[in-house]
Amino acid sequence: MAQFIRSSVSATFLLLVLLAVEMGPTTVEGRKCESPSHKFKGMCMNRDNCATVCQTEGYEDGKCEGFR
Repeated sequence: MAQFIRSSVSATFLLLVLLAVEMGPTTVEGRKCESPSHKFKGMCMNRDNCATVCQTEGYEDGKCEGFR
């Protein structure tokens, strides 16, 4: 009987450790500027410039495509 209890406690402990590892910290990505910018004008030549304009509009990052 003592062997069964020890095995049950070990199995429960192992299950809890596995659950804790699965539910570990998660990362959250910032919002990306996917809609057309209201402030960016001209040709998209520099990704950093686009990202900077998106940041002034409240986004973490952004990308531009084509001409606006």
